Parts: sequence; C-alpha cells; structure tokens
Amino acid sequence: MALSKSVARRLVNEAKAAFGTLEKFLPKIIEGEAWVALGYADVYEFWKAEFGEYRLATEVARVELVYAMFRAGKADVETAVAVKGVGGETVKARRRQFNSGLSVEQAEAAGTKVTSFYRTDTQPKTRCIRVTVSNEEWAEFAKLATAQGSSVEKLAGEAVRAHFAALRPTRRRKAA
Repeated sequence: MALSKSVARRLVNEAKAAFGTLEKFLPKIIEGEAWVALGYADVYEFWKAEFGEYRLATEVARVELVYAMFRAGKADVETAVAVKGVGGETVKARRRQFNSGLSVEQAEAAGTKVTSFYRTDTQPKTRCIRVTVSNEEWAEFAKLATAQGSSVEKLAGEAVRAHFAALRPTRRRKAA
C-alpha cells in the first residue's frame, strides 16, 4: 500500500522533526514505501537523502531498516554504508538471519553473535565433514585428484563413503 506523495512527505517531515522518536514512524515509512511516493529509486537512495546523517536509537529500528534494504536487493556493503551504527559484520549477521527467515523481532532478540537460527526444518538435508590438512598435503592431494580428472573434494567424499561402507557389519545368510 503505497502512500500518496503529500502523505509521505508529511510523514517524513514529522519523523525528522521528532527524530528522537523516528522509530515510531519507521514502520509506516517502510510499509508505505514512502520512497516511491517521493520519487526515489529505492529505500537505499531514500534513506541516504532523507535520513543518511541520522543514527537510529534502537536496534529493532536498525534491523527493520536493514531488512528493508535486503528486500530492495541492496548488497551488504551498501547497507552498512547507508545505515549509521551498523557495521559490516553486523550486516553479515543480519543477512544470515534474514535469509534464515527470522522476523525483525526474532533477529533483534537474537543479537548478532548467533551461531544458529530458528528454522522450520529440524535436521539439515546434508551435513559437512571438515578435515584439516597441511598445505603440503593439500598440494599433493590436488595433484593426485587432477591426474584422475577429479577434485580433492569429490575424491575425499568418495573416500569417506567407501571407508564407512567397509565398516558396516556384513550380514550372514542363514544356511538352508
């Protein structure tokens, strides 16, 4: 539901006049896409021109704005530059939360030092096994894999599967 130009301008001006309470206006500005009514290309250009020098007082407001930037397709770097008080690492954490489907409120409550997020699937479809090797081992593995027309990753996966298959107990057939 886009706002009319006059309503959007009034809302933006009221927000600027009462900057301490900008967070009160922010949801309406974002939901109503005030930038469209005011002729801006997107939320990024709008924010830079209208509020670029302001820092939002609350984390929930910053998350809301960062999410709006993501929905507009803005890159992490652009978002970090446009939203004062939000650095690159915070934007990366918010991007993970956004991509994981966390709401603004869930992301704000989780903070930015989260190692896992709420997901609808309880188990991932695949798992990753990490193996640390020296640079010399990696170089040797890469040569061997290339000689086989393969990659280290593919051969390592095959080797792990083959090794675990060999560990499975064999079934004995009953004598008739």
